[in-house]
Amino acid sequence: MDTYAFSPENDVVDVSMTKDGVVLLIGKLPNADVEAQNVEWTQLMAGQIRLDWTPTGDLSNPYVGGWNVYKMAGVSGTTVFPETSTGINENIWEELTMSSLVQTLPLSDDTWVDPAALETGICASYAILPIDREGNPNLQAANITRVDGSAGQLCGDAVPPSTTVVNLRHTVTYTNDTACFEQMQDWSHCYEVDLKWTWPNHEPQGNITWNLYRVETAPSNVDLKFIEPIYSGLQGVPGEENVLTQSGMERDGVKPYRTYYYILAPVDSVGNELMDANYVNTPDDTNIVRVHITDQWWSYNQHLIPPEPEPPEPPLGIPWLQQLNDDMQSEEFQLSGGVLLATIVLNFILLPLLLRRRKRLKRVMEARKRNAAMASMNEFDDFFE
Repeated sequence: MDTYAFSPENDVVDVSMTKDGVVLLIGKLPNADVEAQNVEWTQLMAGQIRLDWTPTGDLSNPYVGGWNVYKMAGVSGTTVFPETSTGINENIWEELTMSSLVQTLPLSDDTWVDPAALETGICASYAILPIDREGNPNLQAANITRVDGSAGQLCGDAVPPSTTVVNLRHTVTYTNDTACFEQMQDWSHCYEVDLKWTWPNHEPQGNITWNLYRVETAPSNVDLKFIEPIYSGLQGVPGEENVLTQSGMERDGVKPYRTYYYILAPVDSVGNELMDANYVNTPDDTNIVRVHITDQWWSYNQHLIPPEPEPPEPPLGIPWLQQLNDDMQSEEFQLSGGVLLATIVLNFILLPLLLRRRKRLKRVMEARKRNAAMASMNEFDDFFE
């Protein structure tokens, strides 16, 4: 290459060559002139963390590759990404980012949910850095998550609340409503269950909501995640009484001859729900109530019950003969009579046989006594002879 020259705008190069050769043009990418500002973090259910930020800078630059998200997790007191507002030491940041990369995101993203939930007792520090098309991070544009305005560890929340409502109770009502019967053509739909309780205090971390479940067997270590709640997101003012009514006219409503167990499950502000339900029939178990619905239709329709028939006239007008006749129809009386009859028959058969054998035995015993006396006299005569 003999000579070369750039245009004033540096977008045209004039090259003069007197012989064949290869021209190699090498460019140097500038640092990604973008930054993730206002990095915020939010606790989600089961210990997950969501990061949100505001992308700023030359976002249309095709040489900007996106964002790298870095994470350092451990028990309380472990290393965190240092504060960036007071300056960045690239040597320290090169070491910290060497093995802490967890995700690379497109430049258009401004939020990210960490798929690796933080276990109870484990906290983390996050950093977001822009990268060029080759994946090289711009350490000078790093931004971090902060706790109370300064660099620190943030922790997840995977512990469900254990709050209980106050004085959970119920009432069952049979409406006896003609409109209900005309609509459903079935009086068994005309029942209502009223659940009443007093709202407890919220947690210091945030308000508590409630999901209501209903099962028809006493829950024993039941995992509620396999059951669909009948009401979700219930909430109220602490100290106020709440009334919730479930009618038999609803889809899958209440019915007589059924026993229901209503379960109130608390949900904290990040979505953790107390999923374990264990019914114990004690006053302390105030989040579960047992509701048994009896048939109350006859209580409102006594006039439809036919009167009891008059008792029949006893034989010969003698009451005890009627009693005897009734007793003879019972299985116990028949069995007892059969045993008595069998005993009488056996007595008639066996008693004469026993008397005959007794007489024979008596004759044998008297004969033996006579023979014994004769033998004794003969011995006495032989002695004197």
